[in-house]
Amino acid sequence: MWYQRVAAHGYLLIPGRQSDTAFFPLYPILLRGFHAFELPYTAAGAIISNTALAVGLVAFYELSRKVVSEELALRSAVFAAIAPISFVYSMSYPESMLLALVAIALLAAFSNQWWLAAVAGALAGLTRPEAVVLAIPIAAHVWSQRKSLNGCRRGLALAAIAAAPVAVASFPVYLGWALHDSQAWQQSQATWGRHFHVLGPLRALEQVPANISAHPGLIRDVLAIAAYGVLLVIAARAGIGWSWIAAGSAVIVLPLFTGSIDSEGRFGLLALPVYWSLAILSRSARRYRIAKVSCFALLLACVASLPFIWP
Repeated sequence: MWYQRVAAHGYLLIPGRQSDTAFFPLYPILLRGFHAFELPYTAAGAIISNTALAVGLVAFYELSRKVVSEELALRSAVFAAIAPISFVYSMSYPESMLLALVAIALLAAFSNQWWLAAVAGALAGLTRPEAVVLAIPIAAHVWSQRKSLNGCRRGLALAAIAAAPVAVASFPVYLGWALHDSQAWQQSQATWGRHFHVLGPLRALEQVPANISAHPGLIRDVLAIAAYGVLLVIAARAGIGWSWIAAGSAVIVLPLFTGSIDSEGRFGLLALPVYWSLAILSRSARRYRIAKVSCFALLLACVASLPFIWP
C-alpha cells in the first residue's frame, strides 16, 4: 500500500503520523513505470518482485561460486529461494529487487567490473538502506587487489565501495529538496517506533516481552534473529571470509539500533553467509533433503500465518 501511494502520488510527510517518506524510491519508480502501460499497481508489483527474484537467485548462485564450491553454491541458492521468510520476495516489497542488485553488485566487484558494481550498488542504495553493507565486502576485495589496480581502476573501485552508502545518504537530501525537510525519513520512521540510538539494541530487547504480548507475530522475528546469529557463527567457523560475516552481522544488528525487532526476519534475508552456512551444514545428500523439507515446511507455516498477523 505504501509503495503504491508513492508511485501514484509521490512523497507526502504528515508530521506525527505514519507517512510514505519512510520508504525508499526505486521500487515505487518501477511501479509507476509499469503502471504507465495500464497495468494495475498490484500486478506491476507481482511482476517486478518475482522477476527480480529470478534474477537475484541466478546472480547469487554465480556470486556463491566465488566463495564456496559449485555444489554448495547451488544449494545456497535453493535455500535463499525457500528460506522461511522468503515469502516477502513475492510480495509488493523491494526485498527481491534488493537481493538482485546486491548480488549483481558483489558479483561485478569480485569480477573487477567496477562500473557495473558501482551502478548496481547505487541502485541498491535507492532500494533499501541495508544496501550500505555492500561497502564492507567490496572494500575488503579492493584492498586485496590494491597492488594490481592502476590510478583509473583504483578510482572506479573506490566508486564501487562508496556507491551504496552515497545513494542511501542521497535520499534524505532529496526529501530536503522536495519536501523542505531533510529529517522527513527519520520522522516517519519514528512513527513506526524506530529511532536510532546507541542503546537501541538494549531497548529493543527490553521491549520484547511487552511487544510479543501485543503482537505475537514478533516471535517469528525473535526466532529469526537467533537462527541468523547461529548460522553466521557456523559460517565464520567454516572459513567464510570476515568481510562477509561482518556484512551479514551488520544487516541484522544495525536495525536493532532503532530500538525495534520488528521485521528483523525480513531484513536478515540479505545476510548472505546464512545461506552458505546452511549449504555447508547440508553437505550430505540426506542432510540436504532434510534441510530442504524443513525450510519448505517453515515457509508454508509462515505463509499460512499471514492472515492472523495481518488480518
